[in-house]
Amino acid sequence: MYGRERKTPKSSTSRKQSTSQKISCKKFANLRIYKNSKQLTNPNQLEKKQSEEFIFQPRQLSEEVRNRYRGLGKLEWHCVHPDDDFEDYGINLKGHVTYISKINLGAFYDEREERKKIKIYKGFEPSKPNKGHWFCVYDNSSIPNSDHDPCNICLNLGHSAGSCSYLRYVTKHATIGPGGVRVCKCCRTIGGHTGDTNWIACVEYSVCLKCRNIAQHETGACQRSYEKL
Repeated sequence: MYGRERKTPKSSTSRKQSTSQKISCKKFANLRIYKNSKQLTNPNQLEKKQSEEFIFQPRQLSEEVRNRYRGLGKLEWHCVHPDDDFEDYGINLKGHVTYISKINLGAFYDEREERKKIKIYKGFEPSKPNKGHWFCVYDNSSIPNSDHDPCNICLNLGHSAGSCSYLRYVTKHATIGPGGVRVCKCCRTIGGHTGDTNWIACVEYSVCLKCRNIAQHETGACQRSYEKL
């Protein structure tokens, strides 16, 4: 009733408040799930709209820039969306090229796909690419000694815990090793939000309160007694 009588649209503050009441994570809007999102009026037209997305043509790189990244990885041009998490992946759109590992670029795309599904589920249109960017993509397996020990977070070979993609994005059902703990990427709640799938997960380092090791094991699995301060 009250909403129909109002002639002026709701303020951005009221929109954020109504959005946060529908989801477990009160800070979920910080992940840009709902920021500047349009209501999805006809879900059946979604696939047609996405097929008509404009693909930005690659920006030409100078020979100097190409020489700078020669031998460091493969130069690839990718379209980016306005709600992508650029900061967490170290993507600087003002620069010519972003140096990124292959596994982190994969996580970047996987996180975008999950954000898209959440938006559709909540009745919002997924974002569209608004520009393109160059990436220099390198493979962790080409780094010397990267295959000797598995990562303590994802338990895979090819990288250490410090460069694991799970620190930026992980699925809600992936197996986490002793070096990390799954959290909500927005509010950092350990274990995420039980009973709700509309949140995005990542991993934080596990910190042992006994031996003070980071990304090795949890406190309960430590064999040492508590150290004195």
